[in-house]
Amino acid sequence: MAGRQKREERKPLMRKASAGPGHAPKRRGRTEESDVVAARDELFAILEGIADAVSVSDPETYELLYANAALRARVGDVVGEKCYFALRGRGSPCSFCSNPQLFGRNREASSTHEYFDTEKRRWYEYVGRAIPWPDGREVRLEITRDITERKRIAEEFEKSAEKYRQVLLHAQEAIVVVRDGLFCFMNPKAPEITGYSSEDLQSSTFTDIVHPDDRLLVTERYARRMRGEAVPNNHNFRIVTGGGETRW
Repeated sequence: MAGRQKREERKPLMRKASAGPGHAPKRRGRTEESDVVAARDELFAILEGIADAVSVSDPETYELLYANAALRARVGDVVGEKCYFALRGRGSPCSFCSNPQLFGRNREASSTHEYFDTEKRRWYEYVGRAIPWPDGREVRLEITRDITERKRIAEEFEKSAEKYRQVLLHAQEAIVVVRDGLFCFMNPKAPEITGYSSEDLQSSTFTDIVHPDDRLLVTERYARRMRGEAVPNNHNFRIVTGGGETRW
């Protein structure tokens, strides 16, 4: 029954309007059919070229109306089946279905959510949007993207960032990050060594704490580094602490 239903639905989608001698349809019907076929073919050409899995379903019946090549390669020919069964293996609509957001009273332009497939052990991102179908219906277009690798990279970055943050926090030297001449980051040792509070440093330019006799050298090297020029990675200069003491 399911196979027959698929064939009956897919057949008119693939059939081209034609007429033999003496059997030409009325001009109006032929024009309307040609317009629908042209709109359908244009839409399909766009969707077929998308590398991510794309599906189109009826928001009222949950029936799949279309699946692009990427999705068909993954789950087979599922047009005519219920989207929640064919794509999620469920017996009823998904709890995270985007239909309420896309077609409800307070409808949204698009809906995005992430989902972890416990069976495949992979992360997916679903982006749903309401679009007009060639036959006049408003349907749901859903793009499914495998984001497992993106999740892995983000997790590794978070671990690396946390490790780096711990090094900075426990370093025995003052470590600061300067952006546009202002302190945008400082570790706990910076206020201790400079004698300025974190608030005072954040409201100052980095040259404010540099000794007047070294300020020109530090400023010039900073400007050259920002221009991408080669400058020494290490150089010595003096600072004036919050208490007025000069330190190297």
